Amino acid sequence: MGTSKNVLGLDIGSNSIGFSLLKLSEENNEMTFENLTSNSIVFTEPFSAKERRDARSSRRSNERKSNRNRNVRNIFIDFNIADKSFLTDTTNYLNNFKLAENDVYNIRKKAIFGTKLTKKEFILATYSILTNRGYCNMFSISDEDSVVNEAVMKNSHEYSKNNYKLPSMVLTKRRENFKDTYHNFPIRNKKDDYHNSLNRDMHIEEFEKVVLSQANNKDIFKSAEDCENFRSKIIDSKYSAFYQRPIKSFENMVEFCSFYDKFNPNGSYKKTPLSNVKNIELTLRQNIDNNECIDEKTGEIKTLNIDEIDKIIDFWVNRPSSKEINATNIFKSAGLKNIKLNIGKKSSQVILNIQAHKNILEVLNKYKIDFQDTQNEFYNELLLVLYYFKNIGSRVEQINHIINKHNLNIKNNFTDELAKLQDMSGFASFSLEFTCEVLDIMKNEKKIHSEALESIGYNHKYLNMPAYSYLPPLNPNKKDIEWLEENDKYFDKKHLFYQPMVSPKVKRVISILRKLINKIIKEHGKIDEIRIETTKEMNSKNEKEKIIKNQNKHKDKNSEAKKFLINHELKESKKNIDKAKLWKEQGSKCLYSGEYITKDDAFDEDETEVEHFIPRSVIWINSYKNKILVKKKYNRNKSSLHPVEYLKSIGEWANFQGRVQEVYMDLNKKDWLTKEDSINSVMKKEHWQKSYLNDTRSAIRTIQKYLNHYLYPNKNAHNKGGKNHIFCVSGRAVNELKYMWGIHKIMPKNKDNNKDRNTNYHHTLDAFVVALCSSSSITALHSYFKDKENKFKIKALNEKINTKQIQSKDGVGVVKYLKQLVEKYEKNELHVCPYNKRKTNIKGFKDSNLKLYITENADSNEMLAEIEKVSIDKSILNKIVNGFPKPKSDKEVLDYIKNIQNRLDTKKQKKIICAIEIYANKLIDSRSKINVIEKEIKKLSITLKKSVRHKEHDAKVKESIKLNEKQNKILTKELQEIKCSFSIKNNKRQIVKCLRLKKIKIEKTKADVIIFKDRVERLSIFNFKKALSDKEPFVIKMNESTLNVKLFNTKNRGQAVGLNYFSSISNDIKIKINNKFTEELKNKKCDLVLYKNDIIKVDNPIKCKKEYYVFNGGGNVSGGNNKLSIKNININSFAKINKKDEAEEKKEDRITPNKAAIVSIVKIDFFGNIIES
Repeated sequence: MGTSKNVLGLDIGSNSIGFSLLKLSEENNEMTFENLTSNSIVFTEPFSAKERRDARSSRRSNERKSNRNRNVRNIFIDFNIADKSFLTDTTNYLNNFKLAENDVYNIRKKAIFGTKLTKKEFILATYSILTNRGYCNMFSISDEDSVVNEAVMKNSHEYSKNNYKLPSMVLTKRRENFKDTYHNFPIRNKKDDYHNSLNRDMHIEEFEKVVLSQANNKDIFKSAEDCENFRSKIIDSKYSAFYQRPIKSFENMVEFCSFYDKFNPNGSYKKTPLSNVKNIELTLRQNIDNNECIDEKTGEIKTLNIDEIDKIIDFWVNRPSSKEINATNIFKSAGLKNIKLNIGKKSSQVILNIQAHKNILEVLNKYKIDFQDTQNEFYNELLLVLYYFKNIGSRVEQINHIINKHNLNIKNNFTDELAKLQDMSGFASFSLEFTCEVLDIMKNEKKIHSEALESIGYNHKYLNMPAYSYLPPLNPNKKDIEWLEENDKYFDKKHLFYQPMVSPKVKRVISILRKLINKIIKEHGKIDEIRIETTKEMNSKNEKEKIIKNQNKHKDKNSEAKKFLINHELKESKKNIDKAKLWKEQGSKCLYSGEYITKDDAFDEDETEVEHFIPRSVIWINSYKNKILVKKKYNRNKSSLHPVEYLKSIGEWANFQGRVQEVYMDLNKKDWLTKEDSINSVMKKEHWQKSYLNDTRSAIRTIQKYLNHYLYPNKNAHNKGGKNHIFCVSGRAVNELKYMWGIHKIMPKNKDNNKDRNTNYHHTLDAFVVALCSSSSITALHSYFKDKENKFKIKALNEKINTKQIQSKDGVGVVKYLKQLVEKYEKNELHVCPYNKRKTNIKGFKDSNLKLYITENADSNEMLAEIEKVSIDKSILNKIVNGFPKPKSDKEVLDYIKNIQNRLDTKKQKKIICAIEIYANKLIDSRSKINVIEKEIKKLSITLKKSVRHKEHDAKVKESIKLNEKQNKILTKELQEIKCSFSIKNNKRQIVKCLRLKKIKIEKTKADVIIFKDRVERLSIFNFKKALSDKEPFVIKMNESTLNVKLFNTKNRGQAVGLNYFSSISNDIKIKINNKFTEELKNKKCDLVLYKNDIIKVDNPIKCKKEYYVFNGGGNVSGGNNKLSIKNININSFAKINKKDEAEEKKEDRITPNKAAIVSIVKIDFFGNIIES
């Protein structure tokens, strides 16, 4: 009798989930399937944490600055220095000042040297200080933190050294020095230039000096007391321009203890700092208990006694000699010689970084704080302050509060020294409370670490928990818990799963996955097994960076190989690309024999072949590091033999190792090919068989733990003897199974014959294969590769695969079944589920302020076109490649300048044309000198011997490097100070920092809105001209495609489309609708509102046809009715034929509602069912 089980296959990506629930039956070693439900869910990828953080920071910063400036203007009005229009119409109020001198720096200088200012002069002189309040690093715990600080420090020293009357005179003095040279020398900082930065204290000092200089000026202040009150209100008030709120504590960002988590009924505690002495002690005891102590001389395992362990702990807590504890120094530094801790083959031998502990210990010992005994509570609170607060001011305030709380008499320097400590970051896995409990058990009951955890119940926390048939949210809030208590009979708050440090990307995936699984369980009952494959997008940041780095490296090698093939007129195939790379890498030698391989032999199928060093029947690695190029005659007898055993049998193993070490090859690959112990480990098939069914990427571990916790809870500690229900499948295994079964032939392909990721339904096919990826499938795969290595069995193998495919319960082979599924998606008979949040109120404008001009189109009609801003600075030396700056060649720089020159007026801008070319050549010349020196420094660095015997030689080399670095610094500064300028009258020069040029391609602007101070209007040539003639301030913004659309039912023309901006201003600006509908729709409410990501049905009643799309949030104005912007559901593009009669793909399309295209909103559930509204 066969067995059957419901298996859920999942293909999880950062913006998609493919799922397939199959009922698998196995009888007589043959598997059949029944597809219970399969589909793909797609959703938009979330913004990165940095993008969200930057946007949030920018919003808050702008809001606070606006509030500060408003408060300041109110103070000016309260003291009768300005009238109310200064608050309500600031720009016009200041622009209407008609002053002989309007340079604010000169006005301040006048004031400080005794001139009585008018109210208008006083407002200009002081308000300009308050709107730009100077640099202040609230996170600073040292005086030299950044590039900005370097400029601030330099300007501060210059101010003190020269005894200037005002801080700003540091900047105006520079302008005076260049007044005979430059007409427009800047005082304010320009982009990426911080030379003119002043700190907050200097701005406050400047403001106070200017204000107090006018204390006796009766035109401004009634009395000196009135002047002091004004100064005090601006400087000291909580709502003043210079007020800086204290940096908030980081406590809310600290995770809960892994045992006493936020749901633990016995209490919830935050994690303790890594540098807490209790955590250091526990970490040491844990590592000593869990790892072997090896005598380095004899190799024997040594057991440490209690006194020796206490001695080690005492040393590292009270007298640490290093900033980190590692496997080598843990005993040696504590006086126990010739003993090493064997912590295995971990990439890092570091046990714990204790730099922060060393820093705080120095201060505590200096002031004789008994941090381990009588003053331990004070120490614990102190440590939290240093970890929770990151700036000196907040730390000082909090430390003083703790000192007073504990009635301690400590000198003031103690607080200052502690507040300046650095490297206070990082938290342990557990709270101080849990750590102390474990230590007490270990010391009082003489138990090792694992036994202490057992005593405290760490491994029994969730035992006897029932299997849930409903997945609660990952981190439920109060309302979620109340709902669960009312609706789930099994629910108990102590069962809740706590998972710290989950990225927003993973949270989002889990949120959707949870809803999907709850739906599946509700409709199909219990899931017996879950098999998961993940994509690289779900990796952690470090894992992803490593993958990208390797991909880029392989991409470069592939590009070189392709050029080689083209130059030698060889076929550009995958096999030949590998051969070209290997031939070059191996120095044109056969690694098995050492014989030379000619170019012709390298690409001759009868002479050479690409060999999988470790046979694919053992591991299915098809990666480059497992490939070598060998002569066929030396590879015939190897087949699937152990490579080391084979090479030893022909007496070539040692020679092979030597040849590998001689060639130009990655160290990782050299190790893979030559380390005998590693090769022996890899050849153990069982190890690899397990690894392909248990992929352990960080994101997937979180998902696996979450699902296991509720659906398949452990029945005993560590689930000993329990059955595994969740398997994380290697993507490699899935791909190989596709090839073995022939599924790869029906997978959607792009023009390069790779997987077409433009389709959304390919996730379903992947999930289907994942569900079929059982242990028996893995065994079959091993047999497949083993037979494949025997060239005489290949024909029989292909026949076997074709006749013995996995079949559905109705006898349909898996390839044919999936082919039918693909056809349904392609014919839109089956739909994936677009699961995107409905965008009802999102930003509708980009952050630019466009500059426009009036020109004519091809039909001689007026139109508005755009002007772009082109910077003329050292950035012309670089180009952006893949988001990163890369140096341009000298030719590229000059070509770029030539392009700019061609866009300038040869008569009116002749001097600028010459100036930018001279400037570019100066930059190129300066850069060349810097490059020469940098090459010399690199050359000298290579000659360093770094040994005692060559101490004198190294000293000379270091001195040469130092001189070159000094010269490099001078030249770099000179390059930064080169200015683009041209001569004007009076022998002065005009600096050119940027140019506003007409775009190369002149076309009508896509901007559609003009924003005035009191209103928003649709942009037209008429209101643009009027605003210019009336000199009314305005801003022109580029609207994004994120619009909401209103549909109106008409009598004879179907639905009229009214385009609107985001809903926050929907009532302030008229919808854009064709004039022919104006009269009919006057005062009529819309019948339907569409928002971005709505799923729409387009019904053609004439042809009885229905089509479904995702509304993309906007549309286009057309001659008749406006158009709606749409996206496909199953595929991410539309196939179109362009004007050149060429096929091309577009991300979106547009439709015009009419009698034959009636639009309505629908929904698609997870399983692809259409739900009509």
